Amino acid sequence: MASLINNNDFDQVDFVVGPFFTKTVETASKLLESRKIPVLSPISSGEINGGVNLIQTRPTDIMMQQSIISFIKLHGADKNIVVLADKDKGYLESKILYTLPEAKLVNLQKSIYSKVIWHVF
Repeated sequence: MASLINNNDFDQVDFVVGPFFTKTVETASKLLESRKIPVLSPISSGEINGGVNLIQTRPTDIMMQQSIISFIKLHGADKNIVVLADKDKGYLESKILYTLPEAKLVNLQKSIYSKVIWHVF
């Protein structure tokens, strides 16, 4: 990445899209930061540690979870909130039930999703 950036002219570049892998987009961001060239990360939804010029185009999983919980909390007053969860997402289930204690929990097994959904609704 350093060779690519150092051996090419970026004077007329408005922004860079990519690279796709987290480590290389972080490197590109740090190398282009002094030139004030924004670097857009088009794929990653994890935490990225680049320069101030790094723009993450997808929200992190934590940001998405916080947004969903905030939306439900804001618009879910006096609504019947049902959380459909599988055992793999126990941490998220706990977070939702802590934030929205009035929510009802339905633990699902992958093989019975459709049966449970029909009975709940």
